[in-house]
Amino acid sequence: MEVEEKTPVEGLIVKLKELFGEEGRLEVAREKLVMRCGDFSTNSALRLFDADLRKSVNLNLYNLTAAFNKVGLDTKKSVLSMVLRRFDSNFDGELSYSDVSDMFAPLLNAEAIKEFEKRQMFGISSPKNFLEKYTLDCIRDVFNSLLLVTQIAEGI
Repeated sequence: MEVEEKTPVEGLIVKLKELFGEEGRLEVAREKLVMRCGDFSTNSALRLFDADLRKSVNLNLYNLTAAFNKVGLDTKKSVLSMVLRRFDSNFDGELSYSDVSDMFAPLLNAEAIKEFEKRQMFGISSPKNFLEKYTLDCIRDVFNSLLLVTQIAEGI
């Protein structure tokens, strides 16, 4: 039985389908985080990044690594560098508050977008110094999808 070789265009189409599928899973994970985790906001998520937020909100690769590790994802620095590049809006090698917010922001569901924006606008965050386990699991799902989307996109 012969296996047909894919043309470069066919290979690209397969990769794009894979990328779009994972982008869809990322969106679902973001919506779940916002709609089902009442203690989530960008402010509360910033606690995961091991940063002294009194000095600066800008987060570097070390901070990104700390956040991924805190939710149980031990990831190569090269892959996290790609995530950092994806969200670093001013290309200074650091993530601003707005950049971190973009990591978690739903893009398609109007209700989820509205809820997310409401939590950011009023700085709603948990009065506790920790996030609930379910919220951390949802953040891990977002981070995991971000990793997959980034790796697929870099390979195209």
